[in-house]
Amino acid sequence: MFTPSRDDDLERTVVDLDPEDALRKKRRRHWRLHALQIPAMRLAGFAFLSIILVLYGLLTAGAPLATTAAVAGTMLGYSIVSWLVLRTYVHRAHAIDLGALFLILDLVLYSMAIYLTGAENSWLLFLYIIRAADQSGTDFRRVLVFGHLSTFAFVALLLYVSVVDGRPLVWPVEALKVVVLYGANLYISSTALTSERIRERTKRVVYLARDAISRLQTSEARYRLLADNSEDLISVLDRRGVVVYASPSHASVLGRAPSEFVGRRIDAVVDPADAPACREAVSALVESGGSSTIELRVPRKVGDPVHVEANLTIVPEETGDGRRILFSGRDITGRKRAEADLLNAKQEAERASSAKSEFLANMSHEIRTPMNAVIGMAGLLLDTPLTAEQREYAETIRHSGGALLTVINDILDFSKIEAGRLDLEHLPFDVRACVEDCLDLLAPQAAEKGLQLSYWIEPHVAATALGDVTRLRQVLVNLVSNAIKFTESGEVVVSVDSRESEQGSCILRFDVKDSGIGIPGDRLESIFDSFSQVDASTTRRYGGTGLGLAISKRLCELMGGIMWVESDFGHGATFSFTILTERADQVQRDSLDGPQREFADKRIAIASESVPTRRLLASYAERWGVEVVAAASVAEALEALGRDEPFDAAVLDGGADWESLEESVHSLPGRRGLPVVALVPLKPQMLTQLPRERKITLLAQPIKRVRYARALKWALSDASVLVHSGALRVDRARHD
Repeated sequence: MFTPSRDDDLERTVVDLDPEDALRKKRRRHWRLHALQIPAMRLAGFAFLSIILVLYGLLTAGAPLATTAAVAGTMLGYSIVSWLVLRTYVHRAHAIDLGALFLILDLVLYSMAIYLTGAENSWLLFLYIIRAADQSGTDFRRVLVFGHLSTFAFVALLLYVSVVDGRPLVWPVEALKVVVLYGANLYISSTALTSERIRERTKRVVYLARDAISRLQTSEARYRLLADNSEDLISVLDRRGVVVYASPSHASVLGRAPSEFVGRRIDAVVDPADAPACREAVSALVESGGSSTIELRVPRKVGDPVHVEANLTIVPEETGDGRRILFSGRDITGRKRAEADLLNAKQEAERASSAKSEFLANMSHEIRTPMNAVIGMAGLLLDTPLTAEQREYAETIRHSGGALLTVINDILDFSKIEAGRLDLEHLPFDVRACVEDCLDLLAPQAAEKGLQLSYWIEPHVAATALGDVTRLRQVLVNLVSNAIKFTESGEVVVSVDSRESEQGSCILRFDVKDSGIGIPGDRLESIFDSFSQVDASTTRRYGGTGLGLAISKRLCELMGGIMWVESDFGHGATFSFTILTERADQVQRDSLDGPQREFADKRIAIASESVPTRRLLASYAERWGVEVVAAASVAEALEALGRDEPFDAAVLDGGADWESLEESVHSLPGRRGLPVVALVPLKPQMLTQLPRERKITLLAQPIKRVRYARALKWALSDASVLVHSGALRVDRARHD
């Protein structure tokens, strides 16, 4: 007799992987198995066993026929009752396993049948083994427990026969039967263990498959919902470019049903002019994978074609030809129309701007000439005898005319650049002279504010380069002028460096660093825009058109470089720019490039709180053959001069108070006649002849190499001089 197990649904050949449908079918199979099939098979099995018992009673002199008939009736009644109980309570009894309960009762009835058919000699003993094998489809523990129970039942039957009936038994033979029965049950249990492992693996595989299908169905439903409700044109193509799915949006965007696209090649539904590009994109995508974006025109059913920006992406599949192409197209007709309108407006604006720029560029001479005449006449007027009030008016005219000319020059330069009418020179120039001339030009402004103005040129920078020195000077003057304008105290330093470009040219880099107000971080990008300043208050306080940096940046770009700025708001700014130059073939060597005979065996002390100034003074002096003792302050230099060491001169940066500086040096023991070179700011009141009793050389800042060399020569020759812009104002009387 065969009794199906509780988990026999997992043993089916065809496994339903749909989770919800599988759960419904499993519940239905479970009820049919336990409420119909198992009871029916139990009834058939016990009916067959009852017939065997009755026939055995009739054919042998065994148990009385009445007893046999009673046992057979009990089996049939038990089968019917178990059927009714399982049919009614199989889904209700959760605390009791009715299947296991009836299995134990089956074992009792089997023992009765064996007893009635000869007990220890009954040929129905195999029922124990058959019933154990019948349970091998369940779990291992259940089979093992049933095997032990069946062995125990047979032993109990033997004891009953021996003790109650008093029949003699051959115990060695019976013990051998028990061992065989127990061994058979153990073997069946081991096969049940293997079956259980296979079943658990099958369960796991089915669970994973169902879970994957569930997630796949959910994902498919989600993406189909997105595709069905998206305004984009979404299609799926096979590897030949044939449309296998078209979203409902095709009807609303193109006025054509999605079915009109399915089954057709994608290049056949787009504009014929775009078909080759579409075919090429699909072929490249199939061969190389990945994704690509193209713009196509797709004809409407009525009206102009729709401009579509299409993204094509490979979608791998595990079935079929293994590849699908997802076509996602967005209607960009409105954007294309706006781009065309914007392009037309841009071209119109460029034509208007070009006409304006050309007009201003052509009128530059006519605009500048009257202003130069106004400024020149104001200057001539100031050279005539005037009253104080008339002089004030004339100064106002000249100052205002100069400011207006600066604005006009900025606007005209900007217009020339915009119109492309600005031509650059390509001539050799002296890099150091260019920097010194720029600083010399702005020295009076720096001196009026008490600012230190200095520069440093790296030793490896070529002395002469090929380029447009006029435009370079214009950029430098603009940046240094701005630095002075926005700095109330401290210093402005210009640094020059160079490096070789990949093409073999020379890239000059200039850095203009100040200690002024700085620039906020959110304004660093827009500071180079035309007519742009930090804020409105800056324009009111400092003036300017906001064109200087824009012009400087464009000039740097025209000279093959770039311009940028770094700033810590409230702590100054550094404007940097580069230009592309070439080294001059013939470099005229300056007489001050090497040791000077006048400075042989000389030893001087140099002091300045400005690192660039101190570095520049020491570098030039050492290059001329002078031994230098550098100090970071005047006090430190005075301490060095106070020691018993030989010094031929002292170069000290003490500001405008050069008189007390001279007294401090000459009051030191043994330094009364020591020549002193004092660095002073260039102010109008300094341009006077020095008193006859003074024995000091004044060197006006910013430092120029020629001026510095002359100052040292005059100091060491014991003359009283003021050195400024190459002009010497000398007290002819020598002093002892």
